[in-house]
Amino acid sequence: MDADTPTNRSDLSEMDRLIIDALIAGQSHEEAGLLVHRSAKYVQRRLKSPEFAEAYRVTKTERMERLSARLENIATRALSVLEELLSADSEQVRLSAVRLSFTGHLKYRAEYELEERLGDIEAGLLDVRALAKQKRVDPKA
Repeated sequence: MDADTPTNRSDLSEMDRLIIDALIAGQSHEEAGLLVHRSAKYVQRRLKSPEFAEAYRVTKTERMERLSARLENIATRALSVLEELLSADSEQVRLSAVRLSFTGHLKYRAEYELEERLGDIEAGLLDVRALAKQKRVDPKA
């Protein structure tokens, strides 16, 4: 996103930046509003503004990407520790490491497969919409 884009955070008022930060931190509309001495309705109206909504979306996406990168680094280090624990002298420690490895793998695999299926469904919906647009037919019919 370039500096001329209206969703650039420097183009937002301090109040809008505080609201966005509060919402991303998990605060409710009411809590975010109180932070800037406004109502929950005010926050909801701001979220209906295309520029504000885009700034919120972009800011949240950027933060999630930074967090994901940090977590990936931690996960790599944690896996190295887990691999070392698989060779520990204590049978109890080795068994715990094996159990953690299997449960972690199963959860990761299930989430990965779900993400793949959702991607396939989204692609299918795009195909249906494109076909409906070509035929000028309502896709809900």
